[in-house]
Amino acid sequence: MTRSVRTRECDAIGELIAWYVNGTLDPAGCARVEAHTSACERCRITLAMETRVAEAMRAPADNVEHSPHAGWQKMLARLDAEEEAGVPRPVRRAAARRKFNWPVAMGIAVAVQAAAIVVLAIALVQGRQQAEAPRYRTLSNVDATLAARGSLVRIAFDATVDERTVRALAQRVEGRVLAGPSPENVYTFVFDDADSAAQIEDRVRALRREPHVLLVEPVVLGPADASG
Repeated sequence: MTRSVRTRECDAIGELIAWYVNGTLDPAGCARVEAHTSACERCRITLAMETRVAEAMRAPADNVEHSPHAGWQKMLARLDAEEEAGVPRPVRRAAARRKFNWPVAMGIAVAVQAAAIVVLAIALVQGRQQAEAPRYRTLSNVDATLAARGSLVRIAFDATVDERTVRALAQRVEGRVLAGPSPENVYTFVFDDADSAAQIEDRVRALRREPHVLLVEPVVLGPADASG
């Protein structure tokens, strides 16, 4: 005696039928589908519909329609003809698939892809503009070292040293940070103009002994530097 009432088992079998038809369902699942469809008319009809669709998709290569939309329309016409001939189609899954608007879905997919391409192009342009930004100082840039009063020393630190550590070091050697950091983590220290040359030399030697210091050089501003 066949059953006509849809049950939870019908829903579960409906999820397995597609895998059963394409041959990827495990043996236990195949046995479950076969046992259920042998007693359930609704699911047996669903299995027959899915099988026909799979067979149509596995048609010989010379029968493949080059236009996806035209091929879909032909399949719908075939299903409509079967329905007019009296083949029952009570399964909701097939009905939902019949009503799906593929042209609209394809249009949305194309629009989303186009938007993604635009976003990627904008990101590439912005990245190129940042990469091509000038890495030099023009005459309009204000260089604090040109107006400084006192002795200047430039120190190159390794990448592990942050600005807070540098400022603490400047205080220890009785100076202050005048400029920095540069992209290479270089800072400029300035010392009081009343300090003697010997005092500056002692501080330079002390800075060179500091860990993480790569280079220490006094800055000499001659006539060429002052003129820019």
